[in-house]
Amino acid sequence: MDQLMLQTSWRPTSQSIILTEMLVEGGIFENGTLSFCTASSENIINAPNCYLNWIDKKENMEDDNQINVPLYTNSSREKKVVLLQVPCNPKHKERWTQAGLAFYLEY
Repeated sequence: MDQLMLQTSWRPTSQSIILTEMLVEGGIFENGTLSFCTASSENIINAPNCYLNWIDKKENMEDDNQINVPLYTNSSREKKVVLLQVPCNPKHKERWTQAGLAFYLEY
């Protein structure tokens, strides 16, 4: 297991663990793209399905176009489950951190 890492995909992949019915707070994540909330946006919205696979660490390519976003059990943010890789513009990584971007399994 020390040689494996969990990889996140937002498109269906074979033999994946599928996370469904997640919620996202601090941003809008649709069609594989992050966008900032507007004044009329809901604070917490449904997130798309997430597909997880174990890959060899040697196969991992560091990607500046991704940000690690925590997945918590609920909106109290007391128990973090995992970090999910989400595609984003590298110029906006700091803004996403400031926005408090996070996924939840339940509200």
